Amino acid sequence: MKIILCLVYCSIVIYGLYKLYIRYHCSEADGDIEFQSVSEQIEHLNELREKLQTVEEMITDVLICSPDEHEKVISCEWMNSLGDKLRYDLWVDGKNGTSEELLKIAYAERSRLRSALKSEIKKLSERCNENCNENYPLFGGGGSSND
Repeated sequence: MKIILCLVYCSIVIYGLYKLYIRYHCSEADGDIEFQSVSEQIEHLNELREKLQTVEEMITDVLICSPDEHEKVISCEWMNSLGDKLRYDLWVDGKNGTSEELLKIAYAERSRLRSALKSEIKKLSERCNENCNENYPLFGGGGSSND
């Protein structure tokens, strides 16, 4: 009986050491991320989000304009071929042609930004699923999925 208990105890110890080895080995080799690369991706996501938020606010501002009140001036700035900075002010009152054209441009830009943001989030999700799920299972004590 003592021999059986000793064998069970030894196999439990060996199995425990094996699990610790697998956890340490997988987390060290596969858990090392390229900080600079990940930081750049996160910065790009934040930049897209901020641009999208700005376009959303512009759409809201143009939609609430009325000729009697809430008229707005939207300034456009650009650099010409000589490097001179030029500026033009657009008057927006919610009813004129400028408002309609500006909304068309804003809706197109919003659509483009939403698609870009969705694509970047999907890339990030796919990258995480490739690298993370195998090493960090939802349930269990860690290690790889073939334990």
